[in-house]
Amino acid sequence: MKDYGVIVKITDEITDSVQICIAGLGESGTTGAAYFFANRWKELEKKFGKADFGCVIEVSNLYDPSAKMVDSVS
Repeated sequence: MKDYGVIVKITDEITDSVQICIAGLGESGTTGAAYFFANRWKELEKKFGKADFGCVIEVSNLYDPSAKMVDSVS
């Protein structure tokens, strides 16, 4: 079984602050997306740089280390 999560980065142009949203569907969606962000943030930085982005994370049920990016937009 697979669960899904999202990671979204938004920059406020007025204050130049960055906000990150991590959410998920299913039992492991949120924890898998958080795991991906915490352990593979350099991959996100390399792919998107300073740009705002959103990405979909797929996670095998109850196994956060299986998290992988399956789609993204910037």
